[in-house]
Amino acid sequence: MIVQMIAMAAILIVSPDPGGETPPDQPVADLQSFTAAAGQVLGAAVVCEDIQKTRVEKAAVEVGEVAKGAAAGPEELKAAHALFEKSVQDGRHAIRSGDTDCQHTNALLQALEQAFDQ
Repeated sequence: MIVQMIAMAAILIVSPDPGGETPPDQPVADLQSFTAAAGQVLGAAVVCEDIQKTRVEKAAVEVGEVAKGAAAGPEELKAAHALFEKSVQDGRHAIRSGDTDCQHTNALLQALEQAFDQ
């Protein structure tokens, strides 16, 4: 499921503004999916000792920039930030509980980083 969210995040990052063809709630759903996926990956990555913290920090800054650019206003940005924070905790829990591992998390972080580089 996280892989699908990262794919959606990559689409959000690199997609041009589709204009009036997008349903009114679609950008909100995309932003929520993006912040949830990114938060889970970054939360898990922070727990992994083999993943450099500078990578996580850089990705977190990029997530913030994308969220600022995609949010329709301050309330939407605030909601996205709250979802991101919750998802970071979920990601940390996923590593600690064994629901995912650091190798998988590293691969997801690389996918997120590549999306930013496009």
